[in-house]
Amino acid sequence: HECERMGIAVMPPDVNESFRNFAMVSSQNAKPIIRFGLTAIKNVGEHICGVIYEERKARGAYKNLEDLLLRIQDKDLNKKSLESLIQAGALDCFGFDRGELFANSENILYFARQNKERTQSNQSSLFSGTTIAIDSKITLKPAPKAALAEKLVWEKQLLGLYVSSHPFADYQKIMAHVLTPLGQLDGSLRDEWVVVGGVVDSLTKKITKKGSAMMFATIQDTSGSIELLVFPKTYEKTQAIWQEGAVVCVVGKTPRGEGDNKVFVENVYPLTPDNAAAVARQVA
Repeated sequence: HECERMGIAVMPPDVNESFRNFAMVSSQNAKPIIRFGLTAIKNVGEHICGVIYEERKARGAYKNLEDLLLRIQDKDLNKKSLESLIQAGALDCFGFDRGELFANSENILYFARQNKERTQSNQSSLFSGTTIAIDSKITLKPAPKAALAEKLVWEKQLLGLYVSSHPFADYQKIMAHVLTPLGQLDGSLRDEWVVVGGVVDSLTKKITKKGSAMMFATIQDTSGSIELLVFPKTYEKTQAIWQEGAVVCVVGKTPRGEGDNKVFVENVYPLTPDNAAAVARQVA
């Protein structure tokens, strides 16, 4: 959110641009770009990240997916690390859809194993000096493309953030006339009714001294995040709605006291692309 405010683009990891850690990599139309570092991807160890980076640094960018697999013959480039690289967007630079690559992960690993075995047994020397290429291309079977929503789920799981877009972006446009962006709830609004919305990021259930259940929830929109407090009476009526990843619209009140940046939930509405406009009219 701070980078967006400063006019800096934050992009997913990329085997041809990323360093080990976060880094400014280039400027696109005069807009600075920060790339996720390879080590920021969950399930991809520091060792294989270092191998990918050092090989690129020594011999230049990877021309295509086959070139990457021919040059990175390391035991840590396994199913888990390969699929995580795919899902996080680190192989987007080769022009394939993430869904297509993910569905073909076994074929990709088979190609890698074949070439590793061929290198170790020197079979390739049989064709030295000829134009014959043995299995020079990976066979990718047709597969559905990954929907944007699926890509965002993968990014959240593996990078901790939504990077390519935000699952609340479209809702925020539809409901712009009724929603207060979370980034504007900086503590200046005291004891006022507000309508906010976002994606449920985390949930913590608590039991009061009287034995009633209540909930602390964090939601985020494209501008920021905020903690919600759902008291027992409201929680009893709305508990089925509170699920991580759910998209919600909340009517609530800000605290009276200074320094407490929460929203006390009075009511909550589950949002879908089909009902967002109707909910906006209801809470206006």
